[in-house]
Amino acid sequence: MVGLFLILVITLEAFPLEVLDKCEVDHRKCLFNCTQRFPLDEEKRKGCIMRCDLEKGFCKAKKGVEGAMDRLKRFLEGFSGGE
Repeated sequence: MVGLFLILVITLEAFPLEVLDKCEVDHRKCLFNCTQRFPLDEEKRKGCIMRCDLEKGFCKAKKGVEGAMDRLKRFLEGFSGGE
């Protein structure tokens, strides 16, 4: 039993699971949908992939702005002495 546990731990350390954020998951779904929608038309597929990339960029930017606003809010609360 201990041997099985050690093999499992070693395997998980060797092949860590990748945790994806919502932007990346949505991007991968979008890319998959582009491939399914336009399997034979390369130009339409390229346009669809470009749209996916732009949507991912907007998603990441939105998350960055929200994070910056949250940090600024916490900073100002600390600066003003508020809890």
